Amino acid sequence: MDDKAAMRSVIDEELKKLVKANQRVIAAQETAMNLSALQNIPAIQEIQAAAAAFARLAFEVKQTIDMYMEPIASFFETMRAAQVRVGQWLVDHREQIDQMAQALPRIQKALESSGEIGHLGWTVTEDMGLSVILHLSECPDAEAANAYMLTYYEETDAALQGIEERLKRVECLNLFSTGLEQSFVSFRNEQYALVIPLLVSVLEHALRQLDAPRPFPSTDMTKTVRKRYKEIGEQGEIAFAMKSVVSFTEDHYEQYNAQFSGKVGIRRKGIMHGLQVPPNERIEAIRLYHVIDTIVSLYEPVAFLQ
Repeated sequence: MDDKAAMRSVIDEELKKLVKANQRVIAAQETAMNLSALQNIPAIQEIQAAAAAFARLAFEVKQTIDMYMEPIASFFETMRAAQVRVGQWLVDHREQIDQMAQALPRIQKALESSGEIGHLGWTVTEDMGLSVILHLSECPDAEAANAYMLTYYEETDAALQGIEERLKRVECLNLFSTGLEQSFVSFRNEQYALVIPLLVSVLEHALRQLDAPRPFPSTDMTKTVRKRYKEIGEQGEIAFAMKSVVSFTEDHYEQYNAQFSGKVGIRRKGIMHGLQVPPNERIEAIRLYHVIDTIVSLYEPVAFLQ
C-alpha cells in the first residue's frame, strides 16, 4: 500500500468512528426522551452538534488532502530521489572529499601566505585556482617559483593570448594599446628584452589606477598599494590577491644598488634608470604580464578563487 492509500485509509477509519459515536449520541438522546429525562436534552444536543461539526471538518480535511495528495506525494518522491543521488555522490567521491579535508589546512595556509607569494615575484590571480596557489606558496625560493610558473603558462596560455584579450578590455590601458600590441608580437618572436621596459611602464600606470582617480596621483607606488589594501581589509578572496600585490610592489620598487643586483627578478628603478639591463628572459616578460593582469582585476571587487 502506498503512502497516499495509507493516509486515506486512516482518514476513513476515523470518519467511521466518528459516525458510530454520533449514532450512539442519537440513541442516548432517544433513550433519554423515552425516560422523560428532559433535563439532559440541551447537553445531548450540544454534543450532537459538536460531533456533526467535527464530521464536516473531517470531511473537508479529507477533500483537501485528496486535492493535494498527488503534488505532496510527488514532492516527497523527488526529495527521496535527491537524497539517493546525494548519498551516491558522496560514496563515489569519498576519496576526493577525504583528500580535500586533508588539504584544507594547507589551502588556508597558502591563502594566508599570499604575501610570501608576492616576495617570490608573483601575484595571486583570479584564474590560477587553488591548486596552483597552493603549489606556488610551497615553493622554497624564487627560482623554484619561476620554474613552476613557466611550466604553468606553457600548459595554460603559452602565447599569452588570454592575458592579451583581458588587457585589451581595460579602459585605463587604452593609452598603451599600440605598445601592448607590439609587445605581444615581440614576446611571440622571443624578443623579451624589447618587452621589459614597456611593461615596467605599463605596470606603474596600472598601479596608479589603484589610487582614487586624480590629475596627479601619488608617485609612491608602495604607499598607494598599501592604502588600497587597507581599504579592502584582510578578509575575503580579493584581499589575498591585493596582499600579494603589496609584497611584489615592495620588492619591485626597492632601491636598485649592489646589494640587490644579485636578486632574481627585475627592479623598476634598475630598469627605468638604466642601472639594470632588461633581461632577454621569457619568464621575466611573463612575470610582468601576469602582475599587470592581477592589478587591473583589482579595480573592481570581483570574486577570486572560485
